[in-house]
This record gives sequence, structure tokens and C-alpha cells, in this order.
Amino acid sequence: MKPNPFSAKKGASWILLLVAGAALLGVAPVVVKALPFEAEVSAFYRVLLAVPFMMVLCAVNGSTPSTMPRDLRFYGLTVLAIVLFTADLTVMHFAIRRTDVAVATLLTNCAPFFVVLMGLAGVVEKPKKLEIACLLLAMGGMYVLCVMDKPFTRDYWGEALALLAAFFYAAYIVTIKKVRVYECSSALIMLFITVGCSFLLFPVFMHAGAPLPTDLPTWALLLALVLCGQVLGQLLVTLALKGLSASFSSIVLLLQPITATALSWSLLNETLTPLELTGMSIVLLAIATSSLAPGKQ
Repeated sequence: MKPNPFSAKKGASWILLLVAGAALLGVAPVVVKALPFEAEVSAFYRVLLAVPFMMVLCAVNGSTPSTMPRDLRFYGLTVLAIVLFTADLTVMHFAIRRTDVAVATLLTNCAPFFVVLMGLAGVVEKPKKLEIACLLLAMGGMYVLCVMDKPFTRDYWGEALALLAAFFYAAYIVTIKKVRVYECSSALIMLFITVGCSFLLFPVFMHAGAPLPTDLPTWALLLALVLCGQVLGQLLVTLALKGLSASFSSIVLLLQPITATALSWSLLNETLTPLELTGMSIVLLAIATSSLAPGKQ
């Protein structure tokens, strides 16, 4: 039976959307590092300032509450996604405080392990053997990139929190995958998530002293964080999850730390060593192998 060229093109489009979304999300850590705020404050502004953009997107594509599904399970899953995304943002901040940033970044990007475990447990579609192998290869590359040959002080509480953040992110990806089964626009889904996260993060923002941006550079950084880290990044990932498996998507999302590392090199003068370049190459090899595997659209 000959492969369907239209199906192949559509599959390639999903992958390109996911790659673009992952690359944009990788900009967020660099912007957060440059902002004069605590991480939880940046997280609050990230979702709050994204709300108007999401409302505009909904207006442009004609998404209104009347077009929403009338299934209670859809709303339950959406609320769960809001809680999981908020928990991921918050817990990651505490993990960075309790352990080395490189270790926290590596462990947070262990989210694909939890997605694969969920697949093996039957929560999502079962991962293919090649996807599991590529995942292990990618995580090996992450270890080389973020940890190998770097001095750090172990803090098992910090590591536990980073792994918890990874679990929350994996659960969020799986939940969004289930939400995308329903006929509801990505813009409307992301509007619900940004509004919900804003409400949940508001008490944390107030506890941090409710600092406000006072100059144009800070506003410019916040705009970059909102557009890359939330509006475009998360929207593209949500779009792509409709046509791609959760296990494969979790591997491609490992592009986030690679993008952050490359931007830190070019914008923050953090030089990449040959070992770090090797780690990036290993992760990219794993992503390319998984996306170009036989039978993959």
C-alpha cells in the first residue's frame, strides 16, 4: 500500500509546529534570567499578560464560548491542565533555589520519562521501542550538556522538587493531549489556561511584594517572555499535540534547554564548551532519529 502524500505532509506540519513551539519556549529561561524579578513574579506576568493576546486570537478565529464542547469531562481536563501548569511553574522555582540550576534544568526535562511511564501504564498511547531508545539517548545528551564536568552541590530536596516539576509538566502534556480530542480551538484552550493560572499565581505574586515593571527594557523583556514563552510557544505546542503522540512530542520538547543554552551563549556570553556542544548534538540526533523513523508521518 502506497503512503498517502497528503498524510505525510500533514504529519510534517505537526512536527514543524512542535519544533517551532519548543524553540520559542526555550527563549523563556534566558528572558527570566535577565528580568529584575523573582521567578514566581515572572511566571505570574507570563500568564497574566498573555490573556489579552489570547483574547485577540480567539476573536480572530471566531472562537466563542458558544463553540465550546458540552462535555463535562472537557472542563474537568481543562481545569486539571491549569492546576498542573501552575504547579510546574511554581515548583520549578523552588527547585532552582534548592539545587544547582543545571541539575534542576536536567531533572525538570526528565518529563519524557514520566510520559513514557504513563504510556506503559496505559494512560496514553503506548510508546514505540524506538521512541524509548531515542528518549534514553536524548536524556544521555541532556546529562552531557547540563551536568557532566560541572561542579555542583547535591541537594536531594532540590532534586526531588525538580523531579516533581518534571512530573507536573509531563502530566500537563498528557492532559492537553486529551483535551485536544475535543472540538475546541487551541486559542480558546490556552485562554482558559492563562486566565486560570493567573488566578492561581496571584497569591504568590502578592506574597512576593507585587513588584511592577518600571522601565522600557523590563517591559520589553516581559513582552518577549509572554510572546515566546506563552502565547506563541504554548499555542504551537497545543496545536501540534492534536496530530502527534505524547511520547514523541515529549522528546521534541527537549529542544527547549538546547535553545536556552544557545541563546545564553550568544546573548549572555556564556561560552559553550566542546562537551556541551557534544551534548546538544546527541539530543538533536535523538530527535531527528525519532522524527524520521519508518512509519512516522
